Amino acid sequence: MTEQTNGPLAGTRVVDLTRILAGPLCTMMLGDMGRRSSRSSRRERRRHPRLGAALRGRRGCLFLGVNRNKRSLTLNMAAPAGQAVLQELVKRADVLVDNFKLGTLAKWGFGDAWFEEHAPRLVRCSITGYGSSGPKAALPGYDFILQAESGLMSICGTPDGGPTKYGVAIVDVCTGMLPAIRSWRRSTPGPAPARPEGRGLAL
Repeated sequence: MTEQTNGPLAGTRVVDLTRILAGPLCTMMLGDMGRRSSRSSRRERRRHPRLGAALRGRRGCLFLGVNRNKRSLTLNMAAPAGQAVLQELVKRADVLVDNFKLGTLAKWGFGDAWFEEHAPRLVRCSITGYGSSGPKAALPGYDFILQAESGLMSICGTPDGGPTKYGVAIVDVCTGMLPAIRSWRRSTPGPAPARPEGRGLAL
């Protein structure tokens, strides 16, 4: 891990509760601008650390790249002890970024009322596939699914071929960039920011 000590966001803290690409890319960019990031992952068996070609042990290059500039820890969020650690991290943070399915944080005791009481100035950014309301709100959103639904696959590939997935996870990349910019704007010095509602960010 490389510790950033300067940059436009030096001195601010972000708690990163994300995985895969869009969320970690968002917090990577915030870290590159000087923000001190703490990455917390759930205690479970996942293939996420293997994203990309292996560079060090069983960790992939993509995983290592988007999680630079971060201090990492693993928490069992089903246990009160794990929830207590996250509570203390969030209380001291300036920004919280997550990309859980709708209702996951509330299930662990982190509902709107908790944030309003314990972290009223916190900038909250929730990255979802389909937003916080509507018929698809509870569904997970993956890059290749949104490429298909948005029509992006129809303009990729050979002229005589069928719809083709982009070589780059373009939806995840663009989705990760947008909340990074919004979080930066909301965390700049000035009046206390209003708590942003969770929004689905997709092409």
